[in-house]
Amino acid sequence: MAGIYIHVPFCKKRCHYCDFYSSVNLKLADGFKNSLISEIAQNKNFFRNSLQEPLNILTQSSISDQDKSTIGTLYFGGGTPSLLNQNTLKEIFAELKNNFHFSEDIEITFEVNPDDVTVKYCKMLLEFGANRLSIGVQSFDNEQLKFMNRRHDAAMANESISNAIKAGFSNISIDLIYGLPGMSIENWRETLTKTFSFPIKHLSAYHLTIEEGTVFYKLEKSGRISTANEEESLNQFELLHEIATLNGFVHYEISNFAKPGNYSNHNSNYWNGSKYLGLGPSAHSYNRKIRRWNISSVEKYIRCINNPEKLFDLEELRMKDKLNEYTLTSLRTNWGMDLHYFHDTFGDENYKYIFKILKKYSESGHVFFENEKAIMTLKGWFISDRIISEMIL
Repeated sequence: MAGIYIHVPFCKKRCHYCDFYSSVNLKLADGFKNSLISEIAQNKNFFRNSLQEPLNILTQSSISDQDKSTIGTLYFGGGTPSLLNQNTLKEIFAELKNNFHFSEDIEITFEVNPDDVTVKYCKMLLEFGANRLSIGVQSFDNEQLKFMNRRHDAAMANESISNAIKAGFSNISIDLIYGLPGMSIENWRETLTKTFSFPIKHLSAYHLTIEEGTVFYKLEKSGRISTANEEESLNQFELLHEIATLNGFVHYEISNFAKPGNYSNHNSNYWNGSKYLGLGPSAHSYNRKIRRWNISSVEKYIRCINNPEKLFDLEELRMKDKLNEYTLTSLRTNWGMDLHYFHDTFGDENYKYIFKILKKYSESGHVFFENEKAIMTLKGWFISDRIISEMIL
């Protein structure tokens, strides 16, 4: 079922590792809200548009309930969605429901910073229908949090999870980062032990990637920090898998773990090739025919909201693009690549090319075949970028 992602492009301060688009100019918040509400209305037909119509979306006429597209997931990401107040959320949800139908079992996720997570704020989110909370903990180690330039400390991280539970959230996910400069295997074990002491249902754990333009990138270029080497990274990845599995979590995607029945529906939609609409600066959208991405600037987003030719760029997806995307997304998951689907969709020649590479990595223990599917092993996931790059056309 289709999903909507809303990018809230504000942060009180920038983390040293983050390359997601955000602004610290909170004076633009009202302009962003008004533009977002306009963008919601403009895109009410996004999931229905034919390939020739992606730009023709600015009709403002009312839409009947039976004509509304149904969405199964709604995800507020950022940036820092927990900077949104009650009045702003009320307007956003009203406009969403004016233009889209929420499925009865819709998953509504909010990303929150630990220092924003009060019982009162969580109860307010629940009143709007939020039923899944993603808390950006990143670490329970104060030195690491300070090094990353996070706004919270370990005590706030602990309190945020407790507050979410007190408020009534039962589906809680937390984010962690590993592979940090100077992180020992003992540090990582302590963080994981602390993590699983809470009754969380989901964990997203990402290896640090130093991206151009970040503070960490400048520090690495100047020789002031160095990333974990391959052996350290592998040890931390294997420990993550081991401890998560011992605590009853399924390792269902390279960076994601969940109690059975608690996969992220929204993120699973990305990996399954479902349609999604991205709203807000820098957000991406996909309807199986085109992919488009909004401009990465709050100021320009506000100025261009009624001029889509300047608001976003798009590309028509060719068969090669669809093949590459399916390869990239399917092999990231524990359900793997459906070989019958690949053959029937992309043809015999492409199938033979891909299968030859998969066979090579099955012989080295990085891939295995089961029920006509190709699935990466833990060893394969660790070098998945290398393997998948060989398959990309």
